[in-house]
Amino acid sequence: MFFEYKFTAPGCTWPRLQERLTSLTSFTAVSLLPGMDLNSDAAGPKSDQISRLPSSLTRLSLNFPRAESCWAISNYAGAAFPTEIPTLMSLYVPMSEILPNLLTLELAGAESVLDDWVPTLPRTLTSLTLKNNNRLTDVCVPNLPPGMTILNLPHNDRLTGLGLKRLPLSKLTLSGKALAPNLLISGLSMCLEDLELPHNTHMNNDDIAKLPRSIARLSLPANSTIKGDAFSLLSPGLTSLTTAADINDADILRLPKHMITLALHRCSKLSNEAIGYLPRTLTLFSAWNAANITDEAIPLLPKSLKYLYLDAPNLTDECAPFLPSTLLELKIQTVPLTDNFFAAIRLPNLVRLELSGARAVSDHSISLLPPNLRYLHLPSAEELTQACMHDIPRTLEIFVAWSSQGFTWIPPTLKYFYSADLTLLPGVFSAPVKS
Repeated sequence: MFFEYKFTAPGCTWPRLQERLTSLTSFTAVSLLPGMDLNSDAAGPKSDQISRLPSSLTRLSLNFPRAESCWAISNYAGAAFPTEIPTLMSLYVPMSEILPNLLTLELAGAESVLDDWVPTLPRTLTSLTLKNNNRLTDVCVPNLPPGMTILNLPHNDRLTGLGLKRLPLSKLTLSGKALAPNLLISGLSMCLEDLELPHNTHMNNDDIAKLPRSIARLSLPANSTIKGDAFSLLSPGLTSLTTAADINDADILRLPKHMITLALHRCSKLSNEAIGYLPRTLTLFSAWNAANITDEAIPLLPKSLKYLYLDAPNLTDECAPFLPSTLLELKIQTVPLTDNFFAAIRLPNLVRLELSGARAVSDHSISLLPPNLRYLHLPSAEELTQACMHDIPRTLEIFVAWSSQGFTWIPPTLKYFYSADLTLLPGVFSAPVKS
């Protein structure tokens, strides 16, 4: 059994329903309110409320600002929590006693969590995600639950990797911004399958050669130090790669042959011919700064693609008929696409469409959208009018049209709508805003 609670409007309070769900295994709390008052009751539960969560929980996800504060014992009378308190462990709710069966914990806030919090974690925990934390250090590593297989700290650049080798980690995400590569690599588990260092800039080709051969997914989106010839040093079992290496056509030939996802952040040297060299097994392909890619490259894309994200300014409307019909998501940056593009696409399964440069788009194009579309992002479209609302797909839930205005009626099927003068959010319908 699972339960999901969403903060959808000011004044929402933390539910007491969880007290009666004694067999609950998964609990998720989500804030959908931008700019929510962190001091309001809607900002999340207090420690006495958290302590009443059912002990049957195996998964807990708290996605709202300052989510970590719910673990602080709220009746502490003294210094401001937590930065002025020298000893913190006694000030945290004993999570291991309250949730003895917890396997997965995800906190969207957690900016203030320090090393002293880690010993309170249930020893059963196998997955920990702290989305915004940058305070944990190597001091906490010996106190991490011994069976942990997933550690996700994308903004933490204080952990060096020392001691992590004792954990059976299969997925590790750290900022990587301030890490010494040799120190990190020496601490990696030989069974690691997924390594993500979103802010690392100084790993080089020699470091790539030392990575565990077990790695199947590698993400270094900010590292331009690595050269394309490092691709030949990757494990042949690699299935996913995100890289900022400035690659050329020959580098594409060095990629492992059975890749599933490939995200290339620097493609200025890639030609149309290189697209034909891509692994035919790809389901996701992303190429940014691809100034030399033109319409002629589109028919060469793998026919198995489901997700395609392109920053290729020399594409035109003419590419539309050649897009893989298997696509579920399509994003094309900066290209001034027109009604002709919408008239030519044949993407029956598409659920997400983002065309940031499509300015000259008329209401008629909306009537040509794929029938199962759920997300439409046309931030530059200036000519859309109220009339287009009668033709949007019934499945559409999110519609972004920042540059259009004059909307007075929104279909009830839409959950979010953004335009130049009107915003619709769950539970909130704003009057037109005058600029």
